[in-house]
Parts: sequence; C-alpha cells; structure tokens
Amino acid sequence: MKLSIYEFKNLRRVYAIAEMEEYDPKILNVLMDLKEEELSRLVSKAFGSCRVLKYGRGAYVSDTRVEFMYLEVELEDYSMYIVEVYPKAITMIADTSFSDIQDKLRRLIQECERLS
Repeated sequence: MKLSIYEFKNLRRVYAIAEMEEYDPKILNVLMDLKEEELSRLVSKAFGSCRVLKYGRGAYVSDTRVEFMYLEVELEDYSMYIVEVYPKAITMIADTSFSDIQDKLRRLIQECERLS
C-alpha cells in the first residue's frame, strides 16, 4: 500500500490517500456489508468516541462505474473526518494533524481486515 498525506496548517486540513497495490475490494466489501450498528461500532474502534456518523453507499459514475462507501465522522471533541473507500484506494480529509490522520487510517484498515 502507498500512503500519501498532505497537511495544510493554515487551512487546518489534512488529506490522506492510501492506494492499494492492486485491485482489492476487501475493505470496501466489509464496510458495505455492515449493518448500521456494526458500522457505528467499527467507526468507534477506529476513530474513538463518535458523536455523529453520516454514511452512504453508492457509486462514482463517469467513463466507468466504481462502487464506494462515504463516511463522515464527528468525534466528541468535535474533530471531523471525511472518508471515501474505493476498491483500490481510501481517501481521508480531517481537521486534525498528520500523525492523527495516519493513526485513524491505519486503525480503520486494521478493523476492516479483522472483520474480513
């Protein structure tokens, strides 16, 4: 997996992109198959105490159709995370720090792999 993280301190935004080595929809499939309560538990394990969870399952349609999962997470400390999970990549945007987004992304992947 290739991990790229960009931090813009003046904007208070951090962007992370995790690219899988090859097409591997395992993480996406785990998230798509979870019921709402299971998804909420997984998010709490990966991110911490969740205040608000918004999610959507859908597809990105352009020249081709690609399934994806959208998560928006707000924690008790009001930090925000936007996550898009695709078969070959995961993107995350947060209003936190480089080390925090790296840790949250790693824990999300570990929790999904544990359930697969």
